[in-house]
Amino acid sequence: MDFTIDDVRQIMEDARYLQDEIEALKYVIHDVPYDEKPAEGEYSILEMVGMIDHAQVAFYRPAMEEIIKQSSPEVSVSTEYESSFKLRKDETDTVDTILNRIIKHRAAFLNFMSKIRPLEWERSGFINGKRRTVYSLLNELINFERDQLKKVAERVMTLNRN
Repeated sequence: MDFTIDDVRQIMEDARYLQDEIEALKYVIHDVPYDEKPAEGEYSILEMVGMIDHAQVAFYRPAMEEIIKQSSPEVSVSTEYESSFKLRKDETDTVDTILNRIIKHRAAFLNFMSKIRPLEWERSGFINGKRRTVYSLLNELINFERDQLKKVAERVMTLNRN
């Protein structure tokens, strides 16, 4: 085991903190052009936030659930969440409904994580030929989200200065 119960507690706290960050974003996102892409190939603020939810829903949570079930050592979840991402935005999907959906999914994910038993954090499976534990997947997700939210904050600050 490359981690302790304290490490698990800390990463759970980090996941809760990022939930709060997304909730706080609801109050500042309306002050900037959140759906504009700054340059070719770059994501808008809304897309960056949406990618957080998509990564969790399309890859990380299903992979963790499959490893915990231990139906087979090879995890059959696609790791291509970034290329499969598409913002579902139509007339009924506003920035608020998108952020609320992300918050709802995160609350369900936090509930799921709180039910993982200590030994299940150590369970592992092979994803694209590499052994991954439930803990390492959660750690990777938290780091991805932290990076995404940092990019969002930097973009918001830049737009607020202009």
